[in-house]
Amino acid sequence: GVALDPAPPATGAAVGAPPLDAAPPWRMRRRDWRIAAAAAGADRTTLRTVVVDDPALTAVASCIERALGGITFDRRLLGTGVGADPAAEELRLTTPLSLRDPTFARLEVAADAVFSLQVDGRSVIDRVDLREPLLATLALPSGTCELEVRFAPRAAGAGAPPASRVTLAFELLPQRAAARALGVRHATQVREPVVRIQDPGALDEQSLVRPLLRGTTGPGDAFLPCDFDRSGRFDLWLHALTPADAGATLEVAIGDLAPRTVALPPAAGWQWHRVASPFDVAAGVSALRVALATDGMRLDQIAWLPSEFAFPRPPPGDRALWDHAWRFDPLGVGIVLDLTGVRPGERFGRVFELEKGGSYRLFAWLKGDDPQRGDGGSELELASATTRMRFLLPPGTPVEEWVALGEVALLAGERIELKGQGDGAPARIALVR
Repeated sequence: GVALDPAPPATGAAVGAPPLDAAPPWRMRRRDWRIAAAAAGADRTTLRTVVVDDPALTAVASCIERALGGITFDRRLLGTGVGADPAAEELRLTTPLSLRDPTFARLEVAADAVFSLQVDGRSVIDRVDLREPLLATLALPSGTCELEVRFAPRAAGAGAPPASRVTLAFELLPQRAAARALGVRHATQVREPVVRIQDPGALDEQSLVRPLLRGTTGPGDAFLPCDFDRSGRFDLWLHALTPADAGATLEVAIGDLAPRTVALPPAAGWQWHRVASPFDVAAGVSALRVALATDGMRLDQIAWLPSEFAFPRPPPGDRALWDHAWRFDPLGVGIVLDLTGVRPGERFGRVFELEKGGSYRLFAWLKGDDPQRGDGGSELELASATTRMRFLLPPGTPVEEWVALGEVALLAGERIELKGQGDGAPARIALVR
């Protein structure tokens, strides 16, 4: 995210950009917001938010967030809110949206102001007094439209807003990614010294390996047919096992494109590795050639997916890529309960009722260190007149991600109590029918 300077810039003044020169353009997602204030009578500036999809670059500047692009404004952009006409001091932000498919977006906003939102002129949220932070999911249509958010001070007599900041975060939620993968059993040709072997530790129980001290000269490669469903940029992911005490090198080429040399770090087990830059390919079937240059390394799957898709965290090495190639977000399709944040070891509680009974899948969202630290992890208890369940989230459970806990049967209208405690205690609970 990019923060505006606390003092509002003059009309037309540029907003400083973070030092992103080290980030490759295909690993950045930008969004431009046009800022206008009715009192000024003209646009003040254009603000650009940038999301960097590269763990190595998240420390480039403190204003880059890992998960979503945020916009932060000083309260003084809204005026004092005392004895003023709210409409005269209204602050408006607009950004164009162009979507190939219908999708959802997550909106988080916190401000001591009155908030409204429109999508292509249609009112979605109308003048909500933000006494507390708002979290919402928007259903967005395909095609081109404009998103407009508005902040206005409260009416006279409502009390002056405190010296706080106004924060807005907007993020398009990825749908399940159409990740495609090939196991090495699909290789049409394997050439020495690389051989194909039965491998119980591989995802498909087969892998390509360059045996140690084989002493055979040759290209040491294999060919696999890749079927790209459309033209465009695709990221290539390699599922490989490298020597634990040294890195490994391989070469990848698609069709007539120039080959890429990929350096893989040492690892204790199988890992997914993304080739540094995407391949610009044409739709159809292309021959993919992979050459193993390091003795002792193994390769069992190659996967590809559109480069605009970003993982919320690196995919686990012991699972197929398509099992992890989406970020589940129950907002908009389930019931989400925000829980009061607690310090490690403290306990919280929440009581609620459901309008509809039935079987619900339960998910938790943790905040804290990643992975969750502590000796005992976290725990969550759910109790009602008909059900009592206890869920444990051990150390190592990922944070900032929805974690499936299990299923629970609940009745409509019954009193349901949630209790939890521990390091990284759940910040949100979701129930999905």
